[in-house]
Amino acid sequence: KDIPTLQHTFPVHASTDLEQIDHPGIFLANHDAMKSIIKQHPDLPPDGKMAVPKFWKPTCYGPVGVRYFLGNHGDTLITPEQAAQVGSFSPNGLETIFISVASYRDPECQPTVEDIFARADHPERLRVGIVDQRVEGDTSVPPCGQPAVPCDQDPEQFMCKYAHLIDVYEVDAILSVGPVFARHLANRMYRGEYFAMQVDSHVR
Repeated sequence: KDIPTLQHTFPVHASTDLEQIDHPGIFLANHDAMKSIIKQHPDLPPDGKMAVPKFWKPTCYGPVGVRYFLGNHGDTLITPEQAAQVGSFSPNGLETIFISVASYRDPECQPTVEDIFARADHPERLRVGIVDQRVEGDTSVPPCGQPAVPCDQDPEQFMCKYAHLIDVYEVDAILSVGPVFARHLANRMYRGEYFAMQVDSHVR
């Protein structure tokens, strides 16, 4: 895509656009000890790899990516002309906002996401990227990206009306190594929105 087309393509989802990386906890651990742990937990990746969202790197900004396009990683100041070429717009022409949420087995995450859309003057501008670190089958914590009740029972819930603006990347909780890595994964879900912010998973 060229830059004008990219700026008027929204939302762009990231949760299925993945690449393989070394899991930092496994990569940095004592290898002999890690082999023993992996034997006890067969759900851990034996090769230490995990699939994560790719960083946003559209080819229209050149082969090196948007950071080089915008001042070569800080070597030069960004010009107004360059700045005007980054940042997407919603279908009604408003500047978009990316909100990242990293959650670790947090029962408040789902109502937090619902509240993000409920409080927004223009919820159509938002795209919420969620890293939901959870234990499979744990019914005590609702999935962060799903509404409180099924949409066919209550389609007026904000998480139903704006489901197309919610992007969820699920991580097995056993792979969690703290909030910094979780927020790194959430930042990988950025896809060219005009503004970006992060919030905790229990803020309403």
